Amino acid sequence: MNYKTTTITLLLALTLGACSSFQQAAKSTPDAARIGETRTIVLVHGLYLTPRSWQQWKQFFEEQGYTVYTPTYPHLDQEPAAMRAAHPDPVLASLSLEETSEHLRTFIEGLPEKPILIGHSMGGLLSQMFLNEGLAAGAVVLDSAPPYGLVSPLTAARHGLDFVRTSWPFVDPFAGDDEPILLSEEDFAWAFTNGVPAAQQHQIYQEHYVPTSRRLARGALTEVAAVDFGRPRGPLLLISGEIDRIIPPSVTRLNFEEYEPSAGITEYHEFAGRGHYITGQDGWEEVAQFALAWIERNR
Repeated sequence: MNYKTTTITLLLALTLGACSSFQQAAKSTPDAARIGETRTIVLVHGLYLTPRSWQQWKQFFEEQGYTVYTPTYPHLDQEPAAMRAAHPDPVLASLSLEETSEHLRTFIEGLPEKPILIGHSMGGLLSQMFLNEGLAAGAVVLDSAPPYGLVSPLTAARHGLDFVRTSWPFVDPFAGDDEPILLSEEDFAWAFTNGVPAAQQHQIYQEHYVPTSRRLARGALTEVAAVDFGRPRGPLLLISGEIDRIIPPSVTRLNFEEYEPSAGITEYHEFAGRGHYITGQDGWEEVAQFALAWIERNR
């Protein structure tokens, strides 16, 4: 479906306005758990991408003395161009959040020490789930998909029509689970790499974009994606991009506020002028450096 279609007008009546704006906030208690001495980082990618999207971040943290892993979701071990050419791939279409989380959970549990998780988009949601389960020493999530219960198809318009438009391929009740989502280059540029120069948008699509399982995306709307916000855990940093259309700052702030009952260290930071491709957009180094400084501060 093209984002320029008129289907989103069905939800106009639900627009209630976004949450109030703030750039940075933090909460913790004196006895909150710290990250500790672990030197292992696991970078968890999101939908539409593969681990190759983390190449720059992997090198950055390895240069700081970390051991860095970039595991992939099941069925995403081919070149992006080949995966686009294979659309619609029924094997990819079968991929669920349960299968993806179990695959990554097994990988994390096999590491010699509890890692620090850095997750983007759906990878941010998975990182929150694993931190909640006690599998990680701490987590940094960037433009994270929200855990179960925070946003529903009926409340999506509270966060703006751009959010509705980018969510529609996942929540469209007329679209079945048995065909992956394949965005056009134009739609991917509008939703994912807005704020990036056009020439770079084309390169990013060609080098990184892969179809995504609608079944996997819809898993975020089920109890599989539930998080116990009051449960003891390691430190958590939530980062958002000011102009993100897929996960607008209002969604990340709502996610942050849900952790109010927790004794864990929880911080929020918003980067001006950044879209959903915050991990690769020009100036990504500033975001990575901020994450590194936060990790070292919360040991």
